Amino acid sequence: MNELQQNSLVSGPAGARMTTESLGVSLIREVGNAGMGIDDVVALWYGEPDMPTPDYICQAAAASLARGETFYTENFGIDESRQTLSAYMSDLCGRHIDTERVAVTASSMSATNLMQQVLTNPGDNVIISAPIWPNLIETIRIMGGEPRFAWLQFGNQGWSLDLDQMFAMVDGRTRAIMINSPSNPTGWVMSLEDMRAVLDFCRERDFWVLSDEVYARMYYTGRVAPSFLEIAEPDDKLVVVNSFSKSWCMTGWRLGWLTCPPALMPTLEKMI
Repeated sequence: MNELQQNSLVSGPAGARMTTESLGVSLIREVGNAGMGIDDVVALWYGEPDMPTPDYICQAAAASLARGETFYTENFGIDESRQTLSAYMSDLCGRHIDTERVAVTASSMSATNLMQQVLTNPGDNVIISAPIWPNLIETIRIMGGEPRFAWLQFGNQGWSLDLDQMFAMVDGRTRAIMINSPSNPTGWVMSLEDMRAVLDFCRERDFWVLSDEVYARMYYTGRVAPSFLEIAEPDDKLVVVNSFSKSWCMTGWRLGWLTCPPALMPTLEKMI
């Protein structure tokens, strides 16, 4: 990418230039790179399971390769995969999630980056529940957006998010609210009641909710953590990001998926 192309990416809110060269370096990645391959080091860097991918998944993939299933697929992924994910989420959420709202992606991180490309313009801001996985912040900055942090607070009852404080950060340039629940790194889980409040707030102001739910099955008080999909209508401006990495020990496979409103799918298809 030449200098002209880099500079055309964005100029940030206060006239600050943002290019790919000025993105923050991931310190967690530096720790991970230093520790990979050392057998007696406990891997606490990327939220990675300590077990390899289950045999039944590896065997199915090997059989697929042996059948020669190595060609391009539909942009949103193989239809059977989308149908299976639709049924899986419908079961977890207790309501129907249509297959036509599901897109398989190359990792959940790529999915989040895609959504920022679709939703965020230079000068926009995105309100984020924080602390949060640092790469998510950079997906906003690379588009010339401004991340605004609604910091979780810690007290006798654990972590909590002050919704009034978060809502007060919204202005005319706010494009979305990004929630990561269950949270990396705190383990905080947003209640269904608070999700409803966030969704109603965004409905009234006609902007987006971007929900990172990749740790939804890492939940100790139920089968699955609360999800915006339990309370949202299909046409709501809601995008939910999920991943194969955590629930099925598939971090190295780089597979995720998005659930979006039908109106967004044509644009998303072009981006993919």
